[in-house]
Amino acid sequence: MPICSNMRSAHLKCWQKHRLTGSMRHAMGSEARQWQWVLDVEVCAADWLAKETGLSKGRVKDAMNKGAVLLKRGRQPEKRLRRATFRLLPGDRLALNHDPEILACTLEQTPVLISEQGDVLEVYKPVGWLSQGSPWGDHLSVERWLQTQGYPDARVVHRLDRETAGVMLYARRRHVAGTLNQLFQNRRVRKLYLARVAGHCPEPMTVQEPLDGKSSVSHVRPLIKQDPALVEVDIETGRFHQVRRHLAHMRLPVLGDPRYGEGNAHPDGLHLVAYRLIYPWKGQLRDVRIPESLMPPWSIAPDA
Repeated sequence: MPICSNMRSAHLKCWQKHRLTGSMRHAMGSEARQWQWVLDVEVCAADWLAKETGLSKGRVKDAMNKGAVLLKRGRQPEKRLRRATFRLLPGDRLALNHDPEILACTLEQTPVLISEQGDVLEVYKPVGWLSQGSPWGDHLSVERWLQTQGYPDARVVHRLDRETAGVMLYARRRHVAGTLNQLFQNRRVRKLYLARVAGHCPEPMTVQEPLDGKSSVSHVRPLIKQDPALVEVDIETGRFHQVRRHLAHMRLPVLGDPRYGEGNAHPDGLHLVAYRLIYPWKGQLRDVRIPESLMPPWSIAPDA
């Protein structure tokens, strides 16, 4: 069974496959396939999938257990179908997204529940884990991990890149998720990152370069000024890859970032961690940090 521990892992393919189209797709050079059906009979789910795809019953059950089978019934929300004996009905819409490499992938480090604040779960997400599942499965998502750890209704509130470790919030109830979402939207949550960058950073700076046509603000504070500098980044907005893009814009690309910057390659992967998150909850200001034992070796956590 492959161990996927770096940014070239099988889960990188997972994100790439989101862009494929068609009712059945073959990933070039791989065994990845996608099927979609509208049922016209009543039948056992695992039996139907095995018959229609040619996969063994064991492989079908494994895909179902790992969240790679999606069911849409009538006006009900789409859900992951995990029970092999589930009875499918005429009119059901079924999809199977099967990539043997992704389904066989495991990760050495598991998430950590830092603290439980009633219906709010403060969690450490390691590198390689998804914030929530993709159409290709959810067995390597923090959301699913929480659901298997005694929190069956855990739901994602915000997201963090797969290749970035950090503090995340999950909600145990729908209305709590809505409340937390409002805090993020109203910029009442401080999100602080540590990054090791290629270059010197002699003084603090504020980056206001718009991203994707939207205003974006990042405050950068050097903790180690000499190359490679260690910086803390406090973001006011939450644009796609904001920290990485803003630092690259300032010619301080994050070490190990394969997408942004030049001269910043590193064999140990992305040197970026969302190490601290501050948010108001029930009349108190929660200041959540990654436990020191889980901080990456290249980082030095600043004092509060």
